[in-house]
Amino acid sequence: MPQTEDGWADIAVVTGKELFSYTQRPDVPLSDYIATQTFALRTLFLNYNDGNRNTRDMCSGVRSLFGGADEESSEVDSLYTVIHSRHLEGEAGVKLLGYVAHTTGCDKTAALHMEPEYVKGILGPLGMLSHPIVLIHDGENSEAIERLRNDPVTGPLVELVPEGAGWLGGDIALAATASVFIGNPASTLSMLITKIRLSLGFAHNELFKAKDEEGNWKTVCGDHCVFDNTVMFQCA
Repeated sequence: MPQTEDGWADIAVVTGKELFSYTQRPDVPLSDYIATQTFALRTLFLNYNDGNRNTRDMCSGVRSLFGGADEESSEVDSLYTVIHSRHLEGEAGVKLLGYVAHTTGCDKTAALHMEPEYVKGILGPLGMLSHPIVLIHDGENSEAIERLRNDPVTGPLVELVPEGAGWLGGDIALAATASVFIGNPASTLSMLITKIRLSLGFAHNELFKAKDEEGNWKTVCGDHCVFDNTVMFQCA
C-alpha cells in the first residue's frame, strides 16, 4: 500500500454521495458494474446505524411496527410488504415514468397512482394479501394512501410508520428487509432500495410491471434493469 511522507497509508476516500452517483462506464460490462455496486452496498449494511454513538437507529421503523428481535435472534419473524408511494411532483413524475416505460415496456402510470387493483394484482399471486402492507411515501399523494386504506381487501392490512419512528434511514431499512417491495421505477429512492435488496439477496422487487393479454400484472424488465443506465439514465 502506498505511503505518504508522514508514514500514513494513502487511502482514497469515497463519500456516500459519490458512491450513490457512481455510474457504469461504457467500457465496463454491466455484470461487472452490478458486482461492484452490490458488494459496496452489502458492505455498507454490515455496519448499519444501531442507535448508538449519537446516530439514529436504522431498524426504528421495523421495531415500531413489528417489535424488536430477541437477544438470541437478529431476525423479525414477520412477513410484510412495503409500498413506496412516490408521486414525483405530478407532471414531472409522469414524464420520468414515461421515459422508463418507453425503455422497459412497464405501465406509464400504475406505479405513480398505486391503485388498490394494481397492488392486489401483484400481492395476490404471491400469497401476501393476508400480511401487513406498510406504506412509505413523500406526502404528495394522500389520495393513493386513502384509496388503499378504504379498499375492503388492502384496507385492514395497511400500516403507516408511527410518527417519530419514520425517517429516511429507517424507511430504507424497513423496505430493504420486506418480504415484497413495490416501488416506483422512476424514483431514485425506489431504485436504491431495490439495489440494496438485491445486494442482500432479497427477491420480489416489484417495479417494472405491465399487464399481459389476460390482464395480469407481469414483470417486463428484470432485476438488472435498476443498474442499467440505458434504462434509468434520466430518473431523479
